[in-house]
Amino acid sequence: MDVYKKQRLKGVLMAIVFILAIYIQFLGHGIRGYKGLTLQLLSLLTFIALLYIYNRKFR
Repeated sequence: MDVYKKQRLKGVLMAIVFILAIYIQFLGHGIRGYKGLTLQLLSLLTFIALLYIYNRKFR
């Protein structure tokens, strides 16, 4: 797999995970109790991981 396809695939996968994390955030906001809080924290950890992966190349 050449570099362009690999970068493109990585970008598409990160976009899909980002959209999924937004969905999980809204889903967790609608659920009361610890289950909703856990979903929101999972979403937050996903956002932080995506930011880390994106910013890692700019060190």
